[in-house]
Amino acid sequence: MMKKSFSIKYLLIADLALAAGMSAYWFSTGLSPLQISGIFIAIFFAGCPMPYFLSSLLVLNRAAKTAGSQNIHLKSPESLDRLQYINTLALSKNGTVTEGKPYISDLVPEGMTQSSLLALAASAERNAVHPIGQAIFKTAATRNLRLQRLSASNEIPGCGVEAIISGKPVRVGRLNWLKKEKVEISAELLTKNDKLACRGKIPVFVSNGKYARGIIALEDAIPPDIILSIHHLQRSGLNIVMLTGDSHRTAAAIKKATDIDDIRADLTPADKVREIQLMRAKGGNIAVAGNPESDQELFAEADLSIKLIPSQKKFVSRRRVETIDMVEDEEEAEAEEAETPAPAENEAVGKLQPDIVIQGGLRSFIRAMELARVTHSVIRQNRKIAYLTWLLLLPPAMGLLTVFDGPFLNPDIAFGGCFAASLLILLNSLRTS
Repeated sequence: MMKKSFSIKYLLIADLALAAGMSAYWFSTGLSPLQISGIFIAIFFAGCPMPYFLSSLLVLNRAAKTAGSQNIHLKSPESLDRLQYINTLALSKNGTVTEGKPYISDLVPEGMTQSSLLALAASAERNAVHPIGQAIFKTAATRNLRLQRLSASNEIPGCGVEAIISGKPVRVGRLNWLKKEKVEISAELLTKNDKLACRGKIPVFVSNGKYARGIIALEDAIPPDIILSIHHLQRSGLNIVMLTGDSHRTAAAIKKATDIDDIRADLTPADKVREIQLMRAKGGNIAVAGNPESDQELFAEADLSIKLIPSQKKFVSRRRVETIDMVEDEEEAEAEEAETPAPAENEAVGKLQPDIVIQGGLRSFIRAMELARVTHSVIRQNRKIAYLTWLLLLPPAMGLLTVFDGPFLNPDIAFGGCFAASLLILLNSLRTS
């Protein structure tokens, strides 16, 4: 709005300067002061920036009200106009492409029972902020597993959680991260990891000390309406890219299921920001749809930031783990029962708020795109009316027709022309609904 107000201010200054300059010129030719005042007023009304100002102001404000009635909430009305210029939509996976409610589907222990593996991971994830960590903790809490005491923990964005339990480092996270930490992983677990990832699951490795003790695989369902929405957006010319920290195999399975144009996988938060920068360098106008709590850097880098609130409707039933071995090891039975508080709620971090908040998920984003295109089309029509008004009124108001023995434009006609253009723009803006 500040840039727009500046442009209007400059147009008004230019209009006054033109009126004063032309009045001075005609005064030098010997016209009377009464005629000069008429010329000044006529030029002022003929070049008045009011129609140009109303051309976008009325449309954007009406479109914002229409958007609000459709559960599309705008940080500012200009956000809707900027949406029209977006040609690439970058999606975070959790809660955008998927339901954002991961659940455990497989437990693959090595050298321990399934319940021991889950309890070990949950002990490290008791203070988790990431949805995957919360899912692991809640599952263990639901099954009343005995958790071990936690000395210290640190959640590393894009990697996982490392904790000190019984004096040993316990890590729960991505395969590549554990490899970098020199954790020994058996060939059997690596093979199982590949099979799980190819089925679109999220393998999470659990290590105790220097050795990997198993895999916890999670699933996050893809609602059917997401696939239909992606296809609709692609037909409208939008390039859809998914950014995720999951492995390439998991991301490839999601790409196959959804027909997303491109995937960028195995990314840390910093990697995701670099991907946005690379896409922009190739000429992309980027909108990012993600989570304001975890995607602050992406929102800051994007041309337009969007929070998609998924529909409350449950599209698919979840198949959760039913085969967990609930027999505790003797070593765990002797451990003190740890408290099992509910995981901390995610709190908004940072001050950057999304430009657009859309309730109803990606399906409602389609409505936002359609409204943005209608809004942009009406603004262009209104601008043409404003330009045409200047073209028709300014030459006679400036006295250019006198070269052909024509008259000066009457100030009343100049005012009427400006008023008529503004009224026409107002009526045209009412089409935005």
